[in-house]
Amino acid sequence: LVAGGWSPGAFGHTRDELVTIGVYEQVASSVVNITTAPCDPEFFFCSIPAEAVSGSGIILREDGTIVTNHHVVANADSIQVILADGRRKQATLVASSPENDMAIIRIDAAGAHLTPMVLGDSDRLRVGEKVLAIGNPFGLGQTLSVGVVSMTDRSIRNGGMVLRNLIQISAAINPGNSGGALGHSAVQLLVMKTVVLSP
Repeated sequence: LVAGGWSPGAFGHTRDELVTIGVYEQVASSVVNITTAPCDPEFFFCSIPAEAVSGSGIILREDGTIVTNHHVVANADSIQVILADGRRKQATLVASSPENDMAIIRIDAAGAHLTPMVLGDSDRLRVGEKVLAIGNPFGLGQTLSVGVVSMTDRSIRNGGMVLRNLIQISAAINPGNSGGALGHSAVQLLVMKTVVLSP
């Protein structure tokens, strides 16, 4: 077995599987789960709590700066961030851009030892390239799905807005994945997941 190159540490994994596992283990700590309590001021002046909304976020800086989608935190009465190790932090909204469906939130990073995501260059993505999506689908955090780049430079209508320069992927994306990370084997953030087109 030794002469054949068998490695007891590999447990029969293929090289591609080992790369995927390695990327997940390095990136997962930079992805957070977000839960918000939305507030509709026209509905009894927010006196009746709405159903909580789940989403994902990406740690950008060690100071607690996190990027997510605007629609994840829009009209939120409170924003709770759950780190990869299970710790919970209250977040405040710093800035939001509805037309780009992006928002910046911040948590108190004291003692948190946050791991910022390494940024990559999405302009270099090619159709057919393998990508890995990590997020919080259905509130089930730190979930990985794998796919390929299906097309680049997509424009779609989402509600009353047109989102441009999108990257279409085949990886499974579900409610709660919004705001999560999309990376590749270089362990770099390439895209923030934004919208699902599905019947």
